[in-house]
Amino acid sequence: MGEISDLLRPSSKVEMRLLSFSALAEVALLAAVCTAIPYEEYILAPATRDLVPERVHHVNGSVSNPSALTNAKGGKTTFHGISSVTYDFGRNIAGIVSLDISRVSSQDAFIGVTFTESSLWINSKACDATADAGLDSPLWFPVGHGAGRYTAEKKHNRGGFRYMTVVSNTSATVAVESVRVHFTAAPTQNLRAYTGYFHCDDELLNRIWYAGAYTNQLCTIDPSMGNALPWLGIISSDDNITLPETVPWWTNYTISNGSSVFTDGAKRDRLIWPGDMSIALESVAVSTYDLYSMRVALETLFSMQQPDGRLPYAGKPFFDVVSYTYHLHSLIGVSHLYRYSGDLDWLAARWNQYKLALQWSLSSIDSTGLANVTASADWLRFGMGGHNIEANAILYFVLQESLLLAKALNDTASSSHWAQIATTLKSSANARLWDPAAGLYRDNETTTLHPQDGNAWSLKSNLTLSATQSSTISTALAARWGPYGAPAPEADATISPFIGGFELHAHFLADQPQRALDLMRLQWGFMLDDPRMTQSTFIEGYSTDGSLHYAPYSNDARISHAHGWATGPTAALTFYAAGLRLLGPAGERWVVAPRPGDLRRVEAGFRTSLGMFEVEIRRGGHGGYTELVFTAPEGTMGDVKIEAEGVLVSRNGTRCKYRPMTSTLYKPHPTDKMKAAQWMGTRTIELGTVAKPTITDPSDAIIHITHCTIGGADLHLYDGELSELLSKGDILGHEAIGIVEEVGGEVRSISAGDRVMILPVIACGNCEFCKRQEFSLCDTTNPSREMESAYGHRVAGMLGYTRLYGGYPGAQAEYVRVPNADLCCVRVPEDMDAKKLLGLAHVTTAAWHGCELADVQPGDIVGVWGCGPVGLSVQRLAMLRGAKKVYAVDKDAARLQIAEGFGMIPVDVGVHTEVGDYILEMEPRGLDCSVEASGFRSTQKPQHAAMRAIGLEHDSSDTVAAMIKATRKGGHLALLGDFFYKTNDFPIGPLMEKGLTVRGGQVNSQKYHPLLLDLVTQGKYDPSWVFTCEDEFENIVEDYRLFSRHEIPGGLKVCLVTEYGRGQ
Repeated sequence: MGEISDLLRPSSKVEMRLLSFSALAEVALLAAVCTAIPYEEYILAPATRDLVPERVHHVNGSVSNPSALTNAKGGKTTFHGISSVTYDFGRNIAGIVSLDISRVSSQDAFIGVTFTESSLWINSKACDATADAGLDSPLWFPVGHGAGRYTAEKKHNRGGFRYMTVVSNTSATVAVESVRVHFTAAPTQNLRAYTGYFHCDDELLNRIWYAGAYTNQLCTIDPSMGNALPWLGIISSDDNITLPETVPWWTNYTISNGSSVFTDGAKRDRLIWPGDMSIALESVAVSTYDLYSMRVALETLFSMQQPDGRLPYAGKPFFDVVSYTYHLHSLIGVSHLYRYSGDLDWLAARWNQYKLALQWSLSSIDSTGLANVTASADWLRFGMGGHNIEANAILYFVLQESLLLAKALNDTASSSHWAQIATTLKSSANARLWDPAAGLYRDNETTTLHPQDGNAWSLKSNLTLSATQSSTISTALAARWGPYGAPAPEADATISPFIGGFELHAHFLADQPQRALDLMRLQWGFMLDDPRMTQSTFIEGYSTDGSLHYAPYSNDARISHAHGWATGPTAALTFYAAGLRLLGPAGERWVVAPRPGDLRRVEAGFRTSLGMFEVEIRRGGHGGYTELVFTAPEGTMGDVKIEAEGVLVSRNGTRCKYRPMTSTLYKPHPTDKMKAAQWMGTRTIELGTVAKPTITDPSDAIIHITHCTIGGADLHLYDGELSELLSKGDILGHEAIGIVEEVGGEVRSISAGDRVMILPVIACGNCEFCKRQEFSLCDTTNPSREMESAYGHRVAGMLGYTRLYGGYPGAQAEYVRVPNADLCCVRVPEDMDAKKLLGLAHVTTAAWHGCELADVQPGDIVGVWGCGPVGLSVQRLAMLRGAKKVYAVDKDAARLQIAEGFGMIPVDVGVHTEVGDYILEMEPRGLDCSVEASGFRSTQKPQHAAMRAIGLEHDSSDTVAAMIKATRKGGHLALLGDFFYKTNDFPIGPLMEKGLTVRGGQVNSQKYHPLLLDLVTQGKYDPSWVFTCEDEFENIVEDYRLFSRHEIPGGLKVCLVTEYGRGQ
């Protein structure tokens, strides 16, 4: 038997099969992406948010027909005097309770409700607990007020309960027709629409995987429903609070921004805790892919960062406590979120904070090369401090992750420094903390304790020096197991599902998959099937003797029975038993390396932003593989590692097949015609009649245009620039909105009849640039040999903008074919003003792109060269982003007047011919950032005009030279106006010596439109001002002439309305 390890690069969704030991594996290229997630029957999340109990658990006193309230259609249950019914929802749930009362015999009547996750705390007088002592108070409804619906206040949303006891505490007779719970967990999720799945031939492991996924759903909450912690610092574990006294509780503290956030536990603490980032985030990624809630949690933690870089132990309203390890867990959250989301921009935006936080961690490293920890706070283990093995192993893990992040951001200066620190740390930890007699690491040099956490993390972080050492640790850890799981001696007689989750990873990484599976069955099987627990979610912790006592707490009723840190098996089964792991952002790189132990059949899959990853393995009676099937998205790369004989080839004998580039020209309709603006030569546009486009690729959409416009880029073509890259009859235009007429079979985000905004840059969404949200650099949508010859590479295609950008027919027409419509069309509100949308389609996104390229920050002094629609938009958006001053540079007096009216400082280049010198007189320090929005033809110096005239220069550097001079040392320049070819007399010396950063590129429309559409929808920005007149589309020829002469009424842009648009 050998190992197959081969680099594979799928060009579309790829399926590969290993059929037998000696047979060839075959590769089938599949065109469609799987839309249905299998094994839905295991999903524990409810199908509706309107829940009723499943069954009656217990009745006390006189109650007629108690089971009526388990009927979703309602019934009538009558409570006669003091009595109660405990209802069982069959699983742990969360929500707000409502009672429908039909009859009551006394105005003094009350109905109470108590909640508990565990059957141990069923009580008609109190709920289970959230405080350090005592039991939580019941909710009481004054039903004596009469018939009707009584609903708990939002602040009394109960985050976790399986059992609910309905209590009558007076002599009254009360008829209840309905008891319902509005399920509030995972508020933004479609609860059963999992993006991942797992299945094997062990039903217990299947149930464990899905219970972990559901636990994380319960821990995901509305941010305004956090635990208020009203008794924090008031009630302590030393207090003795006994019935009938109870403790009031509230879940109405806003713990973050956003619409959903991940917290530690469903019942409590309902706060953001960093430890979950190291284990629950990955389980979320392979099940529901709700990375939004994780991102909100991480961003909240980073918003609380101290000036010295320290991150909080927990989110508000918890105390500000120093924790070395939990600080590191937040950093792990950053690397995990990047790995599964692939969001490089998000990472880059937080990189400085990340590095500051890492430096805070590294500042604890002493002369030994190890971190000397002085803060005791951790996961409630005892003895954290000194050269602690857990802290140092986690730090080593973070350093390894940081090296990968630095590589992604090309931060070579940081990575070389961190690599040396990591090398020293690993050597020192093994020299000082390894105990060969025990086969485990000591907690620190001064103790004989061999902790579970530090030893599990030593394997997870690859701190060990050899495979033999790793195997030794795995053996020693397994030898300590008891009947209820793996102990954590650093927390007394405790079993910690949090640290146990890391131990699962440790056994798999030590190449001991059977131990990992055995531990899952032992420990998580106990948690799932024990009748004292919820049998649906996983507990925070318990004792080694199986009692539901967690050593760090004295109040057993307080233990959370749905805790995200207990969900390690969900990710571990996918990553290791099925062998499907991601190595690069969103799965750009992956590995298939199954370690199934005694399992004979395993299937798993999950989706990222790149697409679906799936694997299926089957083994025969002797443990050998009989089948391997795996799929991966287009454009990704990976290794297959499996103990089997054979090779991987496709059905036609090749490893993979490259997908052809997006079609640029459309298939003409055989009979239907349309009107379109066609380029016929320099300063000649005709409104011609051409064939209507039809679906050409399955990712296409045909849009019936309602509104379009003429842009400055169109004028370049009108005036004869790039005429060598145009053909008579080419349809121009890239700014338009319309109604979807038809979509191809692969289009999912829009449908016929939708109103859409068309994004001019055509992107595929799958290449390495699109994955980094650099959509204008897309690798697969522009076949232009001219561009590749001139630039060395091709950038993205663009609608209506010459063969240099693919030769796609444009949008100044009655219809346009939009390729890759899921990325290039944005569904927009039906009632939003058309001019707002048309202004947003390109002008506003281009302007925002300029602000991004120039890194405009609050308080900056900004210069913008050009006062056309885009330049003016840059100026206004810079102010919106908090710029202190904006200088508007142009030679057009009317447009300078518009800029001044918007609050900008006008600079007339006809008056101040040396613009750079003039601005430095006004701002001796210089501009923080400068944005060029005037284009390659802008020139004031006669030598540039002369060189352009005789062909020695195509693009003028006048504007850029002035920007370089006017910008402060270390400042930022953005080139937003079109530049195409070469320039002369470029001030490269000042650029280099002043340490300036220059960035350019076409707009990444797909990246910005969600934010900008929100700004417009919320009324924070109105782009319709760029349209100073409106005209019928049929007059576009004359409008081109007027626009070229700056004679458009109002001086800016014209909104062209098609006949179809006028009829809407």
